[in-house]
Amino acid sequence: MTALFYYKKVVEKEKSLSESDSSGYTGTFDIDNSHDSSLAMIENLDAISSETVPLILLFAENKINANDMEGLIERIRSQFFIDYGVRLPTILYRTSNELKVDDIVLLINEVRADSFNIYFDKVCITDENGDIDALGIPVVSTSYNERVISWVDVSYTENLTNIDAKIKSAQDEFYHQLSQALLNNINEIFGIQETKNMLDQFENRYPDLLKEVFRHVTIQRISEVLQRLLGENISVRNLKLIMESLALWAPREKDVITLVEHVRASLSRYICSKIAVSGEIKVVMLSGYIEDAIRKGIRQTSGGSFLNMDIEVSDEVMETLAHALRELRNAKKISFFWYQ
Repeated sequence: MTALFYYKKVVEKEKSLSESDSSGYTGTFDIDNSHDSSLAMIENLDAISSETVPLILLFAENKINANDMEGLIERIRSQFFIDYGVRLPTILYRTSNELKVDDIVLLINEVRADSFNIYFDKVCITDENGDIDALGIPVVSTSYNERVISWVDVSYTENLTNIDAKIKSAQDEFYHQLSQALLNNINEIFGIQETKNMLDQFENRYPDLLKEVFRHVTIQRISEVLQRLLGENISVRNLKLIMESLALWAPREKDVITLVEHVRASLSRYICSKIAVSGEIKVVMLSGYIEDAIRKGIRQTSGGSFLNMDIEVSDEVMETLAHALRELRNAKKISFFWYQ
């Protein structure tokens, strides 16, 4: 009986509190939508998948012409496929009042990835010489990745041609800088889904080869191999040769880094042709001491290999390389080979 009495009191108390809370405020309030707000409004939100825009280019206001920009973007996508074998996603372009007149910002997955200074009303000098100063041609200098870039007005093109100066259009220089930024972030642009799309098209012509590759390597590992090659500015357009190499070495090699090395060796003729200048390849010879120092720092784990060097050794190797490269700052293409 005592328990029943106590339960009845508790129920009555809860009911009283509930009535008190519900009667405390019975009115309604209105939200004034007339004021400016930073909150976004998306129409038909439930029908939109959760994803970001892959590539966006931001230009200064009143700087771009829609028709010209669309044509330039399509040429960039086409040239990137020719150079690296990858179909870039659609590139959107927008204007921003926060940018200077000649500034361009690249957003990858809606996050700032890089910026460029491009003068579309000028030409770029790729091989500057002293005759330009003698002619008194005004030059605007910018830099990208520690590379000094000189710009001159288009009206001086004929003067530059007469002194055999190598020039490049602003569009070509923009593509060069943009492609480097994209390759530096290739993992965000080219992944498993893009690899699957590429292999689906490849299967139409080489079904037996792809079937043999899939017997020993997953699409995830294929994607990683392609990403590593692209990160080294190596084209994957010769997909047949890459798949032939994977079919040959994947059954015997499980480490992805070593597998990439075998693929790179199969592409050696292409790589040498790409980096050669007038039939010559500029190289930096590494001594056996540096090779041993790097080899001793390699650590093997279940997740793959990584480099773990002592700070003193790492600083010594970096200083040695920096000293050697300092004299080759103006060299356009440099390759590395081991020397014993």
